[in-house]
Amino acid sequence: DEIELKYYEEDGLSNVIGITTSPATWKTAIRLTQDEMAPYMDWTMKSVNVAFSADNGHPIIDIKIYIYDTGTEVTPGALIVSDTTATLDTTGVTNIPLVTPVDLAGHDDLWVAVEWYQVDPAPCYYAWIDCLTGPHVPNKSDFVYLGSTWQQLHDPLPTVDGRWGIGAIVEGEGLAELSIGNV
Repeated sequence: DEIELKYYEEDGLSNVIGITTSPATWKTAIRLTQDEMAPYMDWTMKSVNVAFSADNGHPIIDIKIYIYDTGTEVTPGALIVSDTTATLDTTGVTNIPLVTPVDLAGHDDLWVAVEWYQVDPAPCYYAWIDCLTGPHVPNKSDFVYLGSTWQQLHDPLPTVDGRWGIGAIVEGEGLAELSIGNV
């Protein structure tokens, strides 16, 4: 079985975010805690879903996926994985398989981050955020890394109060059982 651990709703993806200067490298992230991971602690994160908009004049962007260990409520801990890259060129949610899967066991929190390599002339709007189906989830759903600082996006941009289109796909043993009767 597999399931997506996420905060966003695909139908609620309404705002696109970018940086006003190019070139720029920046990150978006969600923080998964025991609230989300506990039922799946013997499962493995195998891929990451990323919501991207190719409809705002810049149809392609390169990204890199980062998985961080437990940190604080507002900053990630040690880097666990950073070996997965991809090029996004389709509007919607794209599944990016991890080169190195991550076991959920042994982690209190996991941060799932997307690094955006923005090279097109500004203004550029790439990363989709769900602002329609509810506000941010405190200390979990709308982290952004600019320069050398992590912050929650709704703090500098109160009008963009939402949840990044980022989800962790985890897989493990399901609840179904198979039995064979008399043959």
